[in-house]
Amino acid sequence: MLSYLKYLLQLLLVPSSGWDDIAQSSPDPAMLLRRGFYPLLAVVALSEFCGLLYNKGLSVDTVILRAIVDLGTYFVSYYLARIAFEMYIRPLSIASAADSSDRSDAIASRSLSLILFALGEMLIFRFIANILQADITIIKFLPLYLILILYKARGFMNIRNDSVMNFTCLAAVATILIPLILHYILSAILL
Repeated sequence: MLSYLKYLLQLLLVPSSGWDDIAQSSPDPAMLLRRGFYPLLAVVALSEFCGLLYNKGLSVDTVILRAIVDLGTYFVSYYLARIAFEMYIRPLSIASAADSSDRSDAIASRSLSLILFALGEMLIFRFIANILQADITIIKFLPLYLILILYKARGFMNIRNDSVMNFTCLAAVATILIPLILHYILSAILL
């Protein structure tokens, strides 16, 4: 989990070199999922209990439901983002011109890595909001910074120059908009 957090921090501070380092080390997406994303998801869900420290009127039932909303949101978002990337990323990539199965596997692996890192950043933003438990406006705008991080991933994903905006829109919808909508829907249903 520490290497996953190191990559997330590097992407926050210096997105271009962060994607370069990820490309050089090429971490295994399955390992990132098991040893990075899922533990971070559990920590973020547990951070919902910080609300009990700040708000004495908050019930334990409500905090548990908030934790379930966090778990459900990002668990489902991973799979929906995966489907979106599988459907739309190949025409945007330089590697799609060559029908080699190795290049196809590389696109799939890098797509999964990008999804895990982008959702990891969203989890970090959620963690910060849970820990602070204050209505700080800047925290709500952090996903906009993630769009810049996703834009910088164009080299990592080998995106054609004429498809950079399409890629950025795809990545933003799959990894930012879907979690925000799911969180809103689950919150409206459960809370």
